[in-house]
Amino acid sequence: MSAPTLHQPFRRRPATRIGAWTVGLLVAHIVATLVFLLLTLANDIPSESFFDRPEIAIALLISAGAAFATTIVGTLSIFQRIDRSAAVVLATVLGFLPTLYFLGELLSIVGVLPSH
Repeated sequence: MSAPTLHQPFRRRPATRIGAWTVGLLVAHIVATLVFLLLTLANDIPSESFFDRPEIAIALLISAGAAFATTIVGTLSIFQRIDRSAAVVLATVLGFLPTLYFLGELLSIVGVLPSH
């Protein structure tokens, strides 16, 4: 695949390999989130800690990691490789939302932001 230039028309599908990785990571994030939700609904056993149910914790950590990776790879794809296809831009925005939530929670825990 050749990298598009700034003067090429807007595309729907990724034009570069890194753009395809962005979309693939978003799909992995969505699948891991669905697995997490299904495991949570199937296991109604209360637990003391998040890591008492490792299958649920692993699914959520994979989902969060894929969302964070989608944001990073998508941003690199858009600005460095000039792949501004609709799929890459949408995947980057959708990957940024859970990343923004995670950063807000993290800043709330350490005391930078007020806790809720």
